[in-house]
Amino acid sequence: MFVSRCQRGPPTCNPHDVTRSPGGSSSGSGAVVGDFQVPLALGTQTGGSTIRPASYNGVFALKPTWNAISREGLKMCKAGSFCSSLADPRQTQFHVTL
Repeated sequence: MFVSRCQRGPPTCNPHDVTRSPGGSSSGSGAVVGDFQVPLALGTQTGGSTIRPASYNGVFALKPTWNAISREGLKMCKAGSFCSSLADPRQTQFHVTL
């Protein structure tokens, strides 16, 4: 069984198949959207930590253009979003940039 572990709480599992990985470091965000627990979630990406969990968990992700969303408080990462429908990523980016 592939799981992603954090310091607290249960391990993160792929909501569609617990024998598969939920993705990278933002896998918890991708997994909860993929499991329909929330309609959207935020994540960060340096390498593939937003787009990989989205793909693994069957959801959509938006990795915005560099500096399109403020990176204040984030050292090297880009803020991105996970959504359950194709219309949601643009709405999330709009609300995050306000």
